[in-house]
Amino acid sequence: MVIWIILLAMTAAAVMAVLWPLSRHYAVGRQGDPDTQFYREQMAEIERDQARGVLLPSEAEAAKAEAGRRLLRATGMQGEAFAAVGEPALRRRRAASTLALSVIPILALATYEIYGSPQLLAEPPACRCSSGRAVSI
Repeated sequence: MVIWIILLAMTAAAVMAVLWPLSRHYAVGRQGDPDTQFYREQMAEIERDQARGVLLPSEAEAAKAEAGRRLLRATGMQGEAFAAVGEPALRRRRAASTLALSVIPILALATYEIYGSPQLLAEPPACRCSSGRAVSI
């Protein structure tokens, strides 16, 4: 009975090793979009340049307007892109987890059936000794 508990724990560890990377979508989702972060930093840099006197007010307004348009375009596409990509990605993760949860134990049992010795434990040791097949040492 103890061997089956150990085998169950090993199978669970193997399944978790496969499923762990699939749960990383939470960490990736919490990160900011690099495009929007870039445009926000660009707008802040334009304001710093204007404050230092490097840019004329008209040039600064034109640069801010262009960076603002690009920022709006980047944030507008973000919602559509996540809506379009999110559902198939969720389906792929679910399919991979279902596959992992079913295939790993099946492969383990098939490998044991091919290479292991399942017939060894068919008879208890006491029955083997009484049937005349005692092992001489």
